[in-house]
Amino acid sequence: LLVAQQDHEKWVKRVLMAVEEEEPLQLSWEELTNHQHCRFGHWYYGHGQAHYGNLPEFIALEATHIKVHEIGPQIIRLRDAGDIAAAKALCPQLLVLRDQIFEQIGSLQHAVFMVK
Repeated sequence: LLVAQQDHEKWVKRVLMAVEEEEPLQLSWEELTNHQHCRFGHWYYGHGQAHYGNLPEFIALEATHIKVHEIGPQIIRLRDAGDIAAAKALCPQLLVLRDQIFEQIGSLQHAVFMVK
């Protein structure tokens, strides 16, 4: 769970750095746009599903993760179109979603601990 959380954090940082630091995006377009093809998505639909798929706390992660992959590409599209101000204006929404993922992972960790 900690590795999944770190993978998600890296993804968010890469999007933010691409806008705020004007660095090249260090994600493939598929990793950016497809929630099943980022590292967190690989974990979620693989190991995560196999080990925690029956827990409501795990299931709740999916909707938030999908939203992350909706807002991230919007930010990058705006950046690529030269509208840096609009891209930066969406970044707080991405951070809110990041924090929601962290909270949901914390809830999942607690649920896993209670089951054992």
